[in-house]
Amino acid sequence: MAIFKPSFTKEQLSRILDMELCSYPLAQLDDLYKLIYQAITGPSHMPHSHSLIKKALFAELNAARMLPVPFSYDIGTGIGYQRISLCWLSDLDGRKQEEAIDEFVRIINGSRLSEPYSSKDIELVWSQVIPLIKTRLPLTESDTKRISDMISQELIPSHSDIYKSVYQPHYRLVHQSLLDETYDLINSTIEE
Repeated sequence: MAIFKPSFTKEQLSRILDMELCSYPLAQLDDLYKLIYQAITGPSHMPHSHSLIKKALFAELNAARMLPVPFSYDIGTGIGYQRISLCWLSDLDGRKQEEAIDEFVRIINGSRLSEPYSSKDIELVWSQVIPLIKTRLPLTESDTKRISDMISQELIPSHSDIYKSVYQPHYRLVHQSLLDETYDLINSTIEE
């Protein structure tokens, strides 16, 4: 199935920001940039290797402190991507966890954009987002330049230290079109 870049209206971008700031009021500019980047590209910025993604998931599950959060969080207003919490995987062990991770990695890889994205794609959306952010957060000229530099280099930041400390974000991105499959996987591991 082909996955295409979502095209958000100004109202949808505003809703994406409002939902994030309502759910995560301590989010910083880097967190909002990461949010928009992920809303546009999903997991396309990650390595495509099944084994690398699987290894990263195991490492994160072994090191993470999981907070109870919803299984999914819509960052794409119903047309893009969802953040799928890893908490359901942390409750599994052994062979069951490995099989679930293998299937989840397949879904993640299936959520990649069919066409490559570029810094121009991100820049275009970000130019619409900056005025929206300015009504929600104080921004300096150096803040906007720092993000512009990240865009031109096609970089995606980690979450801010405060975001990581308070919210303990542990998730992967899945496209809306693969949500039923994702929920079936999660439910099958819970029911067993």
